[in-house]
Amino acid sequence: MANSSVTTFDRAEVHPQNILHAEFDCFETLFKTASGNEVVIVRHAESIAEVFPDWVKRTRLDEHFYKPIDLNVPFELPRRSEMREAYMKDPPISEMGILFAGLLGDQLAECKLQPHAIYTAPSLVCLQTARELQKRLDKRSRPLRIEPCLSWSRNAEAYWFKPEALRRLGYDVDVKYMPIKRASDEINSHLDGSREVEMIARDMRAALRTLADTDKGPVILVTDAVGAMCMQHYARDLPLTYGNSVDELYKRASRVSPPTSAVAFNVSRPGNIPCFEYTDIVRPIWFTGGNNEIDFDDGVDYGKKRHI
Repeated sequence: MANSSVTTFDRAEVHPQNILHAEFDCFETLFKTASGNEVVIVRHAESIAEVFPDWVKRTRLDEHFYKPIDLNVPFELPRRSEMREAYMKDPPISEMGILFAGLLGDQLAECKLQPHAIYTAPSLVCLQTARELQKRLDKRSRPLRIEPCLSWSRNAEAYWFKPEALRRLGYDVDVKYMPIKRASDEINSHLDGSREVEMIARDMRAALRTLADTDKGPVILVTDAVGAMCMQHYARDLPLTYGNSVDELYKRASRVSPPTSAVAFNVSRPGNIPCFEYTDIVRPIWFTGGNNEIDFDDGVDYGKKRHI
Protein backbone atom coordinates (compact mmCIF):
# COMPACT_ATOMS: atom_id res chain seq x y z
CA MET A 1 0.00 0.00 0.00
CA ALA A 2 1.32 3.43 -0.91
CA ASN A 3 2.15 5.87 1.88
CA SER A 4 -0.26 8.79 1.47
CA SER A 5 2.00 11.08 3.52
CA VAL A 6 4.79 10.91 0.95
CA THR A 7 4.82 13.75 -1.58
CA THR A 8 6.73 13.75 -4.83
CA PHE A 9 8.69 16.62 -6.35
CA ASP A 10 8.09 17.40 -10.00
CA ARG A 11 10.55 19.87 -11.52
CA ALA A 12 7.93 20.79 -14.12
CA GLU A 13 5.75 22.23 -11.32
CA VAL A 14 8.40 24.79 -10.29
CA HIS A 15 7.62 28.26 -11.60
CA PRO A 16 10.34 29.50 -14.02
CA GLN A 17 10.68 32.71 -11.99
CA ASN A 18 12.04 30.67 -9.07
CA ILE A 19 14.93 29.19 -11.08
CA LEU A 20 18.00 31.02 -12.39
CA HIS A 21 19.17 29.26 -15.54
CA ALA A 22 22.77 29.56 -16.71
CA GLU A 23 23.59 31.65 -19.74
CA PHE A 24 25.56 29.08 -21.70
CA ASP A 25 26.93 31.80 -23.97
CA CYS A 26 29.17 32.75 -21.05
CA PHE A 27 31.19 29.58 -21.69
CA GLU A 28 32.58 31.28 -24.78
CA THR A 29 34.84 33.27 -22.44
CA LEU A 30 35.99 30.06 -20.73
CA PHE A 31 36.53 27.70 -23.64
CA LYS A 32 38.25 28.38 -26.91
CA THR A 33 36.73 26.99 -30.07
CA ALA A 34 38.57 24.01 -31.51
CA SER A 35 40.44 24.70 -34.73
CA GLY A 36 39.69 21.29 -36.21
CA ASN A 37 43.20 19.81 -36.26
CA GLU A 38 43.64 18.87 -32.59
CA VAL A 39 44.80 15.66 -31.01
CA VAL A 40 43.50 15.39 -27.44
CA ILE A 41 45.35 13.01 -25.11
CA VAL A 42 43.13 11.86 -22.22
CA ARG A 43 44.17 9.92 -19.13
CA HIS A 44 41.38 7.56 -18.10
CA ALA A 45 39.03 8.48 -15.26
CA GLU A 46 39.45 7.37 -11.66
CA SER A 47 39.67 3.59 -11.31
CA ILE A 48 37.83 2.00 -8.41
CA ALA A 49 41.10 0.19 -7.64
CA GLU A 50 42.72 3.59 -7.00
CA VAL A 51 40.08 4.31 -4.36
CA PHE A 52 39.74 0.82 -2.88
CA PRO A 53 42.75 -1.34 -3.81
CA ASP A 54 41.05 -4.36 -2.18
CA TRP A 55 37.62 -3.67 -3.70
CA VAL A 56 37.29 -7.16 -5.21
CA LYS A 57 37.77 -8.80 -1.83
CA ARG A 58 35.56 -6.36 0.05
CA THR A 59 32.68 -6.63 -2.42
CA ARG A 60 32.99 -10.45 -2.28
CA LEU A 61 32.91 -10.51 -6.05
CA ASP A 62 32.60 -13.88 -7.76
CA GLU A 63 30.71 -15.35 -10.72
CA HIS A 64 27.29 -14.92 -9.08
CA PHE A 65 27.62 -12.37 -6.26
CA TYR A 66 28.62 -8.71 -5.95
CA LYS A 67 27.87 -6.31 -3.09
CA PRO A 68 29.09 -2.69 -3.45
CA ILE A 69 30.58 -1.27 -0.26
CA ASP A 70 30.35 2.43 -1.10
CA LEU A 71 28.40 4.78 -3.36
CA ASN A 72 31.56 5.33 -5.38
CA VAL A 73 31.81 1.61 -6.17
CA PRO A 74 30.17 0.69 -9.52
CA PHE A 75 26.54 -0.34 -9.16
CA GLU A 76 26.89 -3.00 -11.85
CA LEU A 77 29.65 -4.89 -13.64
CA PRO A 78 29.72 -6.42 -17.12
CA ARG A 79 29.85 -10.20 -16.97
CA ARG A 80 33.07 -11.80 -18.16
CA SER A 81 34.88 -15.09 -17.71
CA GLU A 82 36.79 -15.52 -14.44
CA MET A 83 35.07 -12.50 -12.91
CA ARG A 84 37.22 -12.23 -9.80
CA GLU A 85 40.61 -12.58 -11.50
CA ALA A 86 39.57 -10.44 -14.47
CA TYR A 87 38.41 -7.52 -12.33
CA MET A 88 41.47 -7.69 -10.09
CA LYS A 89 43.66 -7.10 -13.14
CA ASP A 90 41.28 -5.02 -15.26
CA PRO A 91 39.08 -2.92 -12.92
CA PRO A 92 36.34 -0.47 -13.94
CA ILE A 93 36.16 3.26 -13.29
CA SER A 94 34.40 4.50 -10.16
CA GLU A 95 31.04 6.27 -10.10
CA MET A 96 32.93 9.55 -9.61
CA GLY A 97 35.06 8.58 -12.58
CA ILE A 98 31.94 8.33 -14.72
CA LEU A 99 30.89 11.80 -13.58
CA PHE A 100 34.28 13.40 -14.31
CA ALA A 101 34.57 11.72 -17.71
CA GLY A 102 31.18 13.18 -18.55
CA LEU A 103 32.30 16.65 -17.43
CA LEU A 104 35.36 16.41 -19.66
CA GLY A 105 33.10 15.36 -22.52
CA ASP A 106 30.89 18.39 -21.87
CA GLN A 107 33.94 20.64 -21.98
CA LEU A 108 35.09 19.21 -25.32
CA ALA A 109 31.57 19.67 -26.67
CA GLU A 110 31.58 23.31 -25.52
CA CYS A 111 34.82 23.74 -27.48
CA LYS A 112 32.87 22.51 -30.51
CA LEU A 113 35.32 19.64 -30.89
CA GLN A 114 34.01 17.24 -33.53
CA PRO A 115 36.39 14.25 -33.50
CA HIS A 116 36.54 12.09 -36.57
CA ALA A 117 37.90 9.27 -34.38
CA ILE A 118 38.17 8.29 -30.72
CA TYR A 119 40.96 5.78 -30.11
CA THR A 120 41.08 3.98 -26.79
CA ALA A 121 43.30 1.49 -25.03
CA PRO A 122 41.58 -1.89 -24.46
CA SER A 123 41.62 -1.70 -20.65
CA LEU A 124 38.17 -1.34 -19.12
CA VAL A 125 38.94 2.00 -17.45
CA CYS A 126 39.92 3.47 -20.82
CA LEU A 127 36.94 1.94 -22.62
CA GLN A 128 34.49 3.31 -20.07
CA THR A 129 36.12 6.75 -20.12
CA ALA A 130 36.01 6.84 -23.92
CA ARG A 131 32.37 5.78 -23.88
CA GLU A 132 31.41 8.66 -21.56
CA LEU A 133 33.22 11.13 -23.83
CA GLN A 134 31.45 9.62 -26.82
CA LYS A 135 28.05 10.05 -25.14
CA ARG A 136 28.62 13.74 -24.41
CA LEU A 137 29.94 14.45 -27.89
CA ASP A 138 26.84 12.65 -29.19
CA LYS A 139 26.42 12.61 -32.95
CA ARG A 140 29.69 14.43 -33.51
CA SER A 141 31.68 11.35 -32.50
CA ARG A 142 32.46 8.14 -34.34
CA PRO A 143 32.57 4.51 -33.14
CA LEU A 144 35.36 3.78 -30.68
CA ARG A 145 38.52 2.31 -32.18
CA ILE A 146 40.36 -0.04 -29.83
CA GLU A 147 44.11 0.42 -30.05
CA PRO A 148 46.37 -1.83 -27.89
CA CYS A 149 49.37 0.45 -28.52
CA LEU A 150 47.70 2.98 -26.22
CA SER A 151 47.91 0.59 -23.25
CA TRP A 152 51.07 0.71 -21.20
CA SER A 153 50.39 -2.27 -18.95
CA ARG A 154 49.99 -5.67 -20.60
CA ASN A 155 49.29 -7.64 -17.40
CA ALA A 156 45.55 -7.83 -18.05
CA GLU A 157 45.70 -8.44 -21.79
CA ALA A 158 44.21 -11.93 -21.45
CA TYR A 159 41.10 -10.41 -19.87
CA TRP A 160 40.50 -7.47 -22.21
CA PHE A 161 37.04 -7.37 -23.77
CA LYS A 162 36.95 -8.20 -27.46
CA PRO A 163 35.20 -5.69 -29.79
CA GLU A 164 32.35 -8.14 -30.46
CA ALA A 165 31.75 -8.59 -26.72
CA LEU A 166 31.70 -4.82 -26.25
CA ARG A 167 29.10 -4.47 -28.98
CA ARG A 168 26.89 -6.90 -27.06
CA LEU A 169 27.32 -4.67 -23.99
CA GLY A 170 26.05 -1.65 -25.91
CA TYR A 171 29.38 -0.07 -26.84
CA ASP A 172 29.57 1.65 -30.21
CA VAL A 173 32.81 0.05 -31.42
CA ASP A 174 34.42 -0.06 -34.85
CA VAL A 175 34.87 -3.84 -35.24
CA LYS A 176 36.64 -3.38 -38.59
CA TYR A 177 39.45 -1.24 -37.21
CA MET A 178 42.91 -2.82 -37.62
CA PRO A 179 45.28 -1.97 -34.71
CA ILE A 180 48.88 -0.85 -35.15
CA LYS A 181 51.51 -3.59 -34.97
CA ARG A 182 53.29 -3.34 -31.62
CA ALA A 183 57.07 -3.48 -31.43
CA SER A 184 56.75 -4.65 -27.83
CA ASP A 185 55.09 -7.87 -29.03
CA GLU A 186 58.66 -9.01 -29.68
CA ILE A 187 59.46 -8.78 -25.97
CA ASN A 188 60.62 -12.06 -24.49
CA SER A 189 61.54 -13.27 -21.03
CA HIS A 190 65.23 -12.52 -21.57
CA LEU A 191 64.67 -8.75 -21.73
CA ASP A 192 65.25 -6.81 -18.51
CA GLY A 193 62.82 -4.24 -17.11
CA SER A 194 64.48 -1.21 -18.67
CA ARG A 195 64.42 -2.82 -22.13
CA GLU A 196 60.74 -3.68 -21.76
CA VAL A 197 59.94 -0.10 -20.75
CA GLU A 198 61.89 1.19 -23.74
CA MET A 199 60.01 -1.04 -26.19
CA ILE A 200 56.59 -0.08 -24.88
CA ALA A 201 57.59 3.61 -24.90
CA ARG A 202 58.39 3.27 -28.59
CA ASP A 203 54.93 1.83 -29.15
CA MET A 204 53.44 4.90 -27.48
CA ARG A 205 55.40 7.30 -29.65
CA ALA A 206 54.55 5.34 -32.80
CA ALA A 207 50.87 5.39 -31.85
CA LEU A 208 50.90 9.17 -31.40
CA ARG A 209 52.69 9.74 -34.71
CA THR A 210 50.32 7.40 -36.58
CA LEU A 211 46.99 8.22 -34.95
CA ALA A 212 47.48 12.01 -34.90
CA ASP A 213 46.16 12.21 -38.44
CA THR A 214 43.88 15.23 -38.23
CA ASP A 215 43.26 15.70 -41.96
CA LYS A 216 39.67 14.54 -41.43
CA GLY A 217 39.21 16.34 -38.12
CA PRO A 218 40.29 16.19 -34.46
CA VAL A 219 41.35 12.93 -32.80
CA ILE A 220 40.93 11.82 -29.18
CA LEU A 221 43.35 9.29 -27.65
CA VAL A 222 42.29 7.68 -24.36
CA THR A 223 45.15 6.00 -22.55
CA ASP A 224 46.52 5.25 -19.08
CA ALA A 225 48.69 7.46 -16.87
CA VAL A 226 52.00 6.33 -18.34
CA GLY A 227 50.73 6.59 -21.90
CA ALA A 228 49.46 10.12 -21.27
CA MET A 229 52.77 11.21 -19.74
CA CYS A 230 54.87 9.57 -22.43
CA MET A 231 52.88 11.02 -25.33
CA GLN A 232 52.55 14.56 -24.00
CA HIS A 233 56.30 14.69 -23.35
CA TYR A 234 56.98 13.45 -26.86
CA ALA A 235 54.55 15.98 -28.38
CA ARG A 236 56.25 18.81 -26.46
CA ASP A 237 59.69 17.60 -27.58
CA LEU A 238 60.80 17.16 -23.98
CA PRO A 239 63.18 14.56 -22.56
CA LEU A 240 61.72 11.87 -20.34
CA THR A 241 63.56 9.45 -18.08
CA TYR A 242 61.71 6.15 -18.17
CA GLY A 243 63.41 4.37 -15.27
CA ASN A 244 64.05 0.66 -14.95
CA SER A 245 60.60 -0.81 -14.36
CA VAL A 246 56.99 -0.36 -15.40
CA ASP A 247 55.87 -0.12 -11.74
CA GLU A 248 58.35 2.68 -11.02
CA LEU A 249 57.23 4.58 -14.09
CA TYR A 250 53.54 4.12 -13.29
CA LYS A 251 53.92 5.70 -9.84
CA ARG A 252 55.56 8.78 -11.35
CA ALA A 253 53.04 8.96 -14.18
CA SER A 254 50.14 8.93 -11.73
CA ARG A 255 51.50 12.16 -10.25
CA VAL A 256 52.01 13.75 -13.65
CA SER A 257 48.66 12.76 -15.17
CA PRO A 258 45.87 12.56 -12.56
CA PRO A 259 42.54 10.87 -13.38
CA THR A 260 40.61 12.42 -16.30
CA SER A 261 43.42 14.85 -17.10
CA ALA A 262 43.68 15.91 -20.72
CA VAL A 263 45.96 17.95 -22.96
CA ALA A 264 45.44 19.10 -26.55
CA PHE A 265 47.84 19.87 -29.38
CA ASN A 266 47.31 21.36 -32.81
CA VAL A 267 48.85 19.06 -35.40
CA SER A 268 50.52 19.92 -38.69
CA ARG A 269 52.39 17.53 -40.99
CA PRO A 270 55.16 19.23 -42.96
CA GLY A 271 56.96 16.50 -44.88
CA ASN A 272 54.45 13.95 -43.50
CA ILE A 273 56.06 14.22 -40.05
CA PRO A 274 53.60 15.36 -37.34
CA CYS A 275 54.45 18.58 -35.51
CA PHE A 276 52.62 19.37 -32.28
CA GLU A 277 51.80 22.79 -30.88
CA TYR A 278 50.21 23.04 -27.43
CA THR A 279 46.73 24.60 -27.29
CA ASP A 280 44.81 25.45 -24.11
CA ILE A 281 41.32 24.46 -25.27
CA VAL A 282 41.15 21.94 -22.38
CA ARG A 283 40.96 23.45 -18.90
CA PRO A 284 41.39 21.64 -15.55
CA ILE A 285 38.30 20.68 -13.57
CA TRP A 286 38.40 21.95 -9.98
CA PHE A 287 37.01 20.15 -6.94
CA THR A 288 37.52 20.24 -3.14
CA GLY A 289 40.76 18.26 -3.19
CA GLY A 290 42.35 20.28 -5.99
CA ASN A 291 42.06 19.71 -9.74
CA ASN A 292 42.95 17.29 -12.51
CA GLU A 293 45.60 19.51 -14.10
CA ILE A 294 48.66 17.82 -15.63
CA ASP A 295 52.02 18.48 -13.96
CA PHE A 296 53.99 19.31 -17.09
CA ASP A 297 57.41 19.36 -15.38
CA ASP A 298 57.38 16.24 -13.18
CA GLY A 299 59.21 13.37 -14.84
CA VAL A 300 61.21 15.57 -17.20
CA ASP A 301 64.98 15.15 -17.25
CA TYR A 302 66.17 18.26 -19.07
CA GLY A 303 69.74 16.99 -19.05
CA LYS A 304 68.99 14.08 -21.37
CA LYS A 305 67.74 13.70 -24.90
CA ARG A 306 64.14 12.72 -25.42
CA HIS A 307 64.64 9.90 -27.90
CA ILE A 308 65.82 6.50 -26.77
